[in-house]
Amino acid sequence: STTGNAYILFGDGTGADAYTGQIRYSHTDNFMRFDTNSSVAMTIDSSQRVGIGTLSPSATLHVKPASGGNGEVNIERTSGALINLQAQSALGVIGTNSNHNLSFKTNSNVGMTLTTGGKVGIGTVSPTYKLDVETSDEVVASFISTDNKAVIQIADDDTCLLYTSDAA
Repeated sequence: STTGNAYILFGDGTGADAYTGQIRYSHTDNFMRFDTNSSVAMTIDSSQRVGIGTLSPSATLHVKPASGGNGEVNIERTSGALINLQAQSALGVIGTNSNHNLSFKTNSNVGMTLTTGGKVGIGTVSPTYKLDVETSDEVVASFISTDNKAVIQIADDDTCLLYTSDAA
């Protein structure tokens, strides 16, 4: 048939429990749904987008917990790092949930690393300082103020080096 639905049903008993699990294909809308415990767990739509916890995925992989809690994706290597992507109510989080550094790559090269000790390395995967920038470029950093009042402050408990440029 080119219309209607086709099902593979899984039962746990009789009555309401007769078909608590199912795989459904909609010929009309060209989507496939997987139900567990009598609720939709996953949808694959006609554009090959996968939705976990959502009936209408808006990306190649769309995770939205039915419970209304945080949306979360874990990517883990056996005996290795666990990378976690999390959507909270007012914050997006990307990190490791294992004792491993987090590195950011472009074009297959690590450009920045955040260590488990909270150190950031740009141009180095083993930062020594809270912020460690290593480069062969002549200019290491550029700070530009668009309001003509640039301030750079370097301070510790006892002293402060302050550079102020007030063009106004």
